[in-house]
Amino acid sequence: MVERCFNQCKVYRGIATRYDRLVRDYLGGLGLVGLLDWLRDPSDTPYGQCAGTRRRSTASRSSCGDVGKRIRAAKSTCSAAREHLDGRCPNVRRATTIVIMMGRSHAATGWCAGLLVSSCTDHPSPPVVALMACATAGFALLPDLDHRSSTASRLLGPFTRLVSWALRQASSAVYARTRAPGDRARDGEHRHLAHTALFGVGLGLVTALVVAVGGTPAALAVLGLGVLLAAAALGVWVLGVVAVALVLASLAGGTPVAAVDPEQAAFTVGGLVAVGCLVHDLGDLVTHSGVPLLWPLRIRGQAWYRIRPPAGLRFRAGGPFESWLVFPGLIVTGALLLFGVVSPASGG
Repeated sequence: MVERCFNQCKVYRGIATRYDRLVRDYLGGLGLVGLLDWLRDPSDTPYGQCAGTRRRSTASRSSCGDVGKRIRAAKSTCSAAREHLDGRCPNVRRATTIVIMMGRSHAATGWCAGLLVSSCTDHPSPPVVALMACATAGFALLPDLDHRSSTASRLLGPFTRLVSWALRQASSAVYARTRAPGDRARDGEHRHLAHTALFGVGLGLVTALVVAVGGTPAALAVLGLGVLLAAAALGVWVLGVVAVALVLASLAGGTPVAAVDPEQAAFTVGGLVAVGCLVHDLGDLVTHSGVPLLWPLRIRGQAWYRIRPPAGLRFRAGGPFESWLVFPGLIVTGALLLFGVVSPASGG
């Protein structure tokens, strides 16, 4: 029976070919097909020409109630499809969230940014460079906590899911209160509050305050969270790199955090968090959806104006361009930065 339902839907060429670029358009078409099939006489379909098939189809329809119930159900289906196309249906919105950029790409940009930041310090030791790069790779995943199925939201199970839920609710509330007349009707969750420069800088300042109050244990806890995020996105080799860095630091008589000036530890860790969030935003900025990076500044009558490059310079998040060109390019860049072949200091 399930296979017959699929075959009945594939009678329509738009459903069978799946040429729609957006998931919402395709699901809207499915809703329309379901509406038409619900109202059609069974004898009008290719599958109702056989007497036996007609009897089975008629019996199944009669078991659903009278014609009035079918019409009301059809109106409900049409209403759900219309709300889905407008982005107002919560039940459908869960299945049609904006496609997010792959976590490994964000982590790779954070890795490169961490290497650049570490190169700006005064004679950084290899353990410090490794820990800063790995932690920044993980911090680059933090803005995607506003997405219920992201790597950051699933990292620590119920705890990170609760944090993700709280962030999404806060983002939705802030969007509803600060939305300008020119802004579209959105749920205000993914790629809203957590994908702004203000959020990244603010999270960095809060982290710096926590490290300043908590000292070295707080710094190690924050860096450990970043390393776990990086390992979840890039692989367990990140844990191996950090383990080697800790061993080298212990042989040198300290920890990577102790190698940094204590007065600068809070500034350094908070800066890494802010840098990770900002490079995440810049990565999402070059996709088709863009990000409201400059919120709450009003641009073209919109408080949540999505900044993005010209159409020819954008790419689809999670698409072949990202998988086969962006991510490998970031890995090569990170390797060159790590081994000192490319260094900002050499160009200065």
